Amino acid sequence: MVFARRHWPLLAALALLYAMTAVSLVISIRANAGHLVYALDDPYIIMATAKNLALHGVWGVTKYGFSSSSSSILWPLVLAATYVGFGVNELSPLVLNLIAAGLVVTCSYFFLRRYTRNSLFLVAALASMILFVSLPALILTGHEHLVHTLFTIWLAYWAAATLTGRRTGLRAVLGLSAVAALAISSRYEGLMLAAVVGALLLARQRLRDGLMFGVIALAPVTIFGLVSIAHGWSFLPQSVLARGSAPDVTSAEAILGGIASSIFVHPARHSFLIALLCGNLAFVIIDAIRTRGIWRDTTIMSLLFVISAILHLQVAKLGSLDRYEAYLVALGLFATAASIASHAAELGRPRADARSLAWYGVLGLIGAATVGTLVPRGWELATMAPVATTNIYEQQYQMGLFVKKFYEGRCVALNDIGAVNFLADIKCLDLWGLANREVAEARGAGTYDTARIRELVSASGAEIAILYPKWFTRFGGLPPEWTEVGEWRIRNNVICGGRAVSIYAITPSERAPLDSSLCAFSPELPEAVLQLRGQGSPTPGSPLLKRPPKGPRGNH
Repeated sequence: MVFARRHWPLLAALALLYAMTAVSLVISIRANAGHLVYALDDPYIIMATAKNLALHGVWGVTKYGFSSSSSSILWPLVLAATYVGFGVNELSPLVLNLIAAGLVVTCSYFFLRRYTRNSLFLVAALASMILFVSLPALILTGHEHLVHTLFTIWLAYWAAATLTGRRTGLRAVLGLSAVAALAISSRYEGLMLAAVVGALLLARQRLRDGLMFGVIALAPVTIFGLVSIAHGWSFLPQSVLARGSAPDVTSAEAILGGIASSIFVHPARHSFLIALLCGNLAFVIIDAIRTRGIWRDTTIMSLLFVISAILHLQVAKLGSLDRYEAYLVALGLFATAASIASHAAELGRPRADARSLAWYGVLGLIGAATVGTLVPRGWELATMAPVATTNIYEQQYQMGLFVKKFYEGRCVALNDIGAVNFLADIKCLDLWGLANREVAEARGAGTYDTARIRELVSASGAEIAILYPKWFTRFGGLPPEWTEVGEWRIRNNVICGGRAVSIYAITPSERAPLDSSLCAFSPELPEAVLQLRGQGSPTPGSPLLKRPPKGPRGNH
């Protein structure tokens, strides 16, 4: 009872978090015939890797060989540990994300209590984290973004304490380095924040601490990179290379131009990041002028956010469900809340004099601008996530069930590889390149075309392909001799790579068996999925099997 009275803002925030998540889960599960389905295909890639690691000791999307396909080192290891203990299942990512989201809120609460004990402010700050980072939507992704967000906030807070001298000694540096290693291992985007922390340690003339920090923080990715090279892959995972881009650093003008274009090329789309950047930059400038320096807790956290956000916009991407930048939004909100609380505590109670009112006006303006730009984002993600799970259920999940039923143990060509490889045991030819080194190398060298696709498929022995044909237009298209036997179309698509996915027979001998398999599977498809004959069929566009409009669903 004492804890509840003292820390009721935390309990209220956790209640909000889990209530919102419960509502989203109920909506999702009821829409997906009782299935727990995640809002992206990507988490199933890691789930497949964890499955093969737990069952076969292979770090790969399939059990047949190593593949460097994930942007996280830590998440597959954690999932594999749960699979060893509880068996391969679809629940583990949800449970782990529920725990991680709770820890994000809890750590943010106790960190912010250093700057204020105002209960209403703490409730508002934590509610902003939940609503505008959209923690419930991130839980539904089944991805590692919440774990990365947790270690990002933790790293920024401890870095500020270490750089200001509040945390001193060898244990402080070792602890900071360990958290940095966890942040980077959670997602490679953690490299940017860690680089800024290391640079600030060197700026403080702490050479030994900076070197120690760098060695420990980079140890996991260095070890994994060397293992990847030993298996013939690149030092960085293919998912990182596919999303990354090298900025133009030939001149100061090019660097500034790149930063400006990254931020302002889509101002409506990036308004929340612009607001967070401007607000935190304002705090850095104000503190630098007032104290003639930046070595203050909240100033350092704001600076860490500003530089990390700029680096992210230069070398990385914003992603579906805004998941790639979730850690930045969380860090920006946390730094903003800490700065507002710290400045308000220094000012004391608002007074009638012009100076006090002006400062409170500035703090209120920054807070209002930040919240105002994040409200649309929070609403969009909260409403989009359950719909996205239905998209995945009606498309990728059905792909996995179909392949498991009719092509288990055989080679299948894909471009969305997650759910299929988690649900089925196949020899996968990933024609997009995340799990296939030859495809990745050809794409990187600019030699990936129709002829190369034909060669790779022939060498793999793949019999069917399930693809988005429009994805391959840039490479000259798919081989024309393939027969599009069927097509699945979904409605209200918000997350899949296309509204329709095509199913191809690669060899003439596979046309009739594939057509027969699709007809047999048709009653098991969700009612909202429209299954049509492909363009290579005798009657293109006609239903493969007419289902009764009402009746029992297939048993999945």
